[in-house]
Amino acid sequence: MHNLIQSTNSPLFEGQEGSGWTWESNIAFGAALGISARSGLLQVDPELELGDDGLWRLSANSFAIDNGTAISSITTDMDGQARIGLIDIGADEFSTAAIVRKPLTTDDVGPNWGEQPAAGDFVALQAEGFTRITDPNGDGNTWRVVADEAAHGELAIEASAGSRTNSSDHDSLALYDLVFGEAGECTAYYRAYGVSGATTRFTLRPILVSTRQSTRLLQQTEFTVGSLAKLSRSLIPT
Repeated sequence: MHNLIQSTNSPLFEGQEGSGWTWESNIAFGAALGISARSGLLQVDPELELGDDGLWRLSANSFAIDNGTAISSITTDMDGQARIGLIDIGADEFSTAAIVRKPLTTDDVGPNWGEQPAAGDFVALQAEGFTRITDPNGDGNTWRVVADEAAHGELAIEASAGSRTNSSDHDSLALYDLVFGEAGECTAYYRAYGVSGATTRFTLRPILVSTRQSTRLLQQTEFTVGSLAKLSRSLIPT
């Protein structure tokens, strides 16, 4: 129930309903249904509008507005806007309220996994290009350089097997020395991945970034293995 489907691919539906199936407050439009007419399945143009974020939403003239069926467990729509009054059919509630849920962009999460940043003035620092590897807790478990065809340069650094939760000390630190000659926008990307199903998370401690004109501290962040983290901070001459 409560679905809005628009497509030019025919048929819109395939297969048979199961036992106890109910059709209520649905719209399907744009191609042949593929099934016979059903009560609760309306064939009307929902008059959707394409937003700047690439998502289709209800226009002010949409038949879906106020023709839905209330579901007590659903109080917001796909944008995080409240379902109020007579609710609308589909994932979108026609509303002027602020959108609090939206598709993530590269500004939120960085570039796509495996892709180089956009062309411009940047330097790619390979993980194996560390200045030194340390073992603060002295247990002998440290990062090590390994061959990896999926990595840029076909080398990567690999953690010791097993799990580790840091408290006051660290298991191993990979240290890198960078020197910036000019002030400007400094963006650091971190690419990491683990074995299938890995739940490991990296915590990036505050990073000291210095130029000849200024010194700034990049914020701490945490990201899941298999993702690409991004830290950015403007370096303004002092």
